[in-house]
Amino acid sequence: MRRALALLRSLRARFLLAVGLLALVAMAAAVALVIGISAATRDIDTAAAAHRRVELLGALSARVSDYAVLLLQALSPAATAPQGGGVDVAGTRLASARGQVESAFADLDGALREEIDRTSDADGKTLVATRSIVLARMRARFQSLDRQVQPLVFGHGDDPAADAGRLRAMLDTFATSFAPLLAELIDEERRTSSVAQTETKALRGRLTMLGVAAVCAVLLLAGFVYLGIVRPVASRAAAVARAVGDIGAGRFDTRLAIGGRDELSLLMLSVNRMAARLARREACVAADRARLTEIIEANTADLRAANRALEETDIARRRFFADVSHELRTPLTVILGEADVTLRAAQNPEPVYRAALTTIRQRGRRLRRRVEDLLRVARSESGQIELADADFDIARMVSEAVEDVSALARAAGVRLAASLPPAGCTAHGDADWLRQVVAGVLENAVRHSPSGGTVGVLARAGGDTIAVTVVDEGPGIAAEVLPHVFERFYRGGESAERGLGYGIGLSLAKWIVDQHHGAVEIESPARPDGPQAGTGTDGAQSASPGEAGLGARPPGTRVTLRLPAVRPADPSVMVMGGQA
Repeated sequence: MRRALALLRSLRARFLLAVGLLALVAMAAAVALVIGISAATRDIDTAAAAHRRVELLGALSARVSDYAVLLLQALSPAATAPQGGGVDVAGTRLASARGQVESAFADLDGALREEIDRTSDADGKTLVATRSIVLARMRARFQSLDRQVQPLVFGHGDDPAADAGRLRAMLDTFATSFAPLLAELIDEERRTSSVAQTETKALRGRLTMLGVAAVCAVLLLAGFVYLGIVRPVASRAAAVARAVGDIGAGRFDTRLAIGGRDELSLLMLSVNRMAARLARREACVAADRARLTEIIEANTADLRAANRALEETDIARRRFFADVSHELRTPLTVILGEADVTLRAAQNPEPVYRAALTTIRQRGRRLRRRVEDLLRVARSESGQIELADADFDIARMVSEAVEDVSALARAAGVRLAASLPPAGCTAHGDADWLRQVVAGVLENAVRHSPSGGTVGVLARAGGDTIAVTVVDEGPGIAAEVLPHVFERFYRGGESAERGLGYGIGLSLAKWIVDQHHGAVEIESPARPDGPQAGTGTDGAQSASPGEAGLGARPPGTRVTLRLPAVRPADPSVMVMGGQA
């Protein structure tokens, strides 16, 4: 019992009970409706069959009357006159009338048999069988009359008046026995029809009462469901919705009154617990916010001081580039002037001296170009650097870069091994800047390679990409330094220990290649038999230029510049801004 009561406290059990009661009422109403329709159909069929049999009995009575009238006409003086041929005509008519009477008897007999087949109860079958017996007696009376009148009609007696009298007596006797039987059948069929109609009316009344009862039951059940289930659930659901809205608005002190143990009550309990947890978390968040505010306020001064220091450092760095460029430009100008004066002299020294002066002038010009590069680097912070935009030959650009560092390589005892593509392999961009990038990478490779070592440079085209790879036999780049090699003013490893360079080479190279929509990749250590994990502008691993015969002794470093072989047409001069 307690378990049943506990189940009734559940909303699911209540809804299932309500649905079950509604289904039960609907099934009962449907069964009653089917039974009522069946009974009404049966009563209507019974009444219709009785009415049809009454019509057949009326038709039988009319045909028997026609037969009697033809008998009387057959014995009239006109019909029996020798010159009229009336006997033959009368016989034909009597035969036709007799056939119609027999047909009427057959129709009635078939109708009674159908009624017997349709009737399911034994009493009904007995009643119909009794009517069939009465019909058989009527048919026997008619057949007896027909046999008796045949000699009178077709016998050609000597006394027609006497024959007519005997015929009338036979007809009176037949009518005396046939008419009561016919009336009895007609009364029985009318009573059957009346009983069927009465039962139909009674059934209609019962169905009406049943429908009213079903409607009342449905209304009562609907009222019970609404008052006992729907309205309380809707009221509590509205309370839950209001509470959730208050909690969403930040009023975490909202609580719901729980008055049951069903599923909705458990939901309300969960909402109360959620509100309590949110209130505790809000208190913790407020405390953390206060502590964070204190920390921010305490560190703001330090951050401002650090920002000021960074600004001063950046100003000093820019001033350093400008000062170095200015101080180097003046002596270079003097060197170039002296070389020009010497070459323009009327009497020149020996050819060796003249060639030396020519070399000095070439190196001086390139040194001045590097000074201009430093000025461009300083200007690039504000996006003022300009890059040319034109087609150039990759092999020529790389050859010039190799020539730039050949003297440095000879002085360091390092061999340069180059593998260049055939003429016609072109790229698009600033050939001078890219030459300086390749030359800078080669200088780094020569500077870090041991005496007697080899620095390999390979230029090759593959699809829409041109790759220029430089491989050295140096000590490689430390793992902790490798992620920072593209950062400006960062010096690590051997360069930091020796105080070499200003930390602008690879960062400048990366910026220039990026402006040409390319990529720079560094792999260290570099094995000649395949690629190693390295650092590139796109984070990919670089490929080994093994087919160039540039085998380097490990560990070494491999730097790969990747440029697009084809670029869309742009104006002849473009401004490529950004942070170098």
